[in-house]
Amino acid sequence: MAVTLKELTIDSGERETLIERLRLERKAVLIQIKEKGFKFGQKSAHNLSYQDFQRLEQRKDITASLDAADFENMWEFLNAHKPQAEMGLDEEGLCGLLVISEHNKSAFVKGWIEGVLSVWNDIKNQVNTTDL
Repeated sequence: MAVTLKELTIDSGERETLIERLRLERKAVLIQIKEKGFKFGQKSAHNLSYQDFQRLEQRKDITASLDAADFENMWEFLNAHKPQAEMGLDEEGLCGLLVISEHNKSAFVKGWIEGVLSVWNDIKNQVNTTDL
């Protein structure tokens, strides 16, 4: 039995290799999720109001502390503006990516905010030009 247990244990070199591979996979998944959030933010930006852009711009520095509750708030916010399915992405379509961890939801919201603000930064000077 001791021999069997010894055979089942991973030596430290294999263990470190496994840990490093899994870390890289996790990082790749988070990058993919954030990218999906970014693209979704760019799409959904077309349905936001001037005040929405202003609020998001004021809160852009708080993205470090986002959590899964912010993901739920984002969906509620967007539902009030336009259904996500019409924008090419719905919550059901994200289930495979987002149910894995709370970090995934946070990455999506961060990406979404960055996507919305990328649109805003591109147009805000033209919007804020006054003709009064």
